Amino acid sequence: MIYSVKDGYSKKELQILMWVHELSYSQGFYGRLEEQLKENREALKHLAKQNFKDILDMVFYLEC
Repeated sequence: MIYSVKDGYSKKELQILMWVHELSYSQGFYGRLEEQLKENREALKHLAKQNFKDILDMVFYLEC
């Protein structure tokens, strides 16, 4: 899936979507999460506000 700033996503939101997309290849949870984030911009904005340092920081947030 290709996402762009032109579609109204912020850079932080694009980073979250990229990480979730990468993780979706190995776990079904992240594939479903990616679909939900595309439909629910408020949830995506919430994750973007968390200021994750890296992909592991996001995974720990989501899975703990």
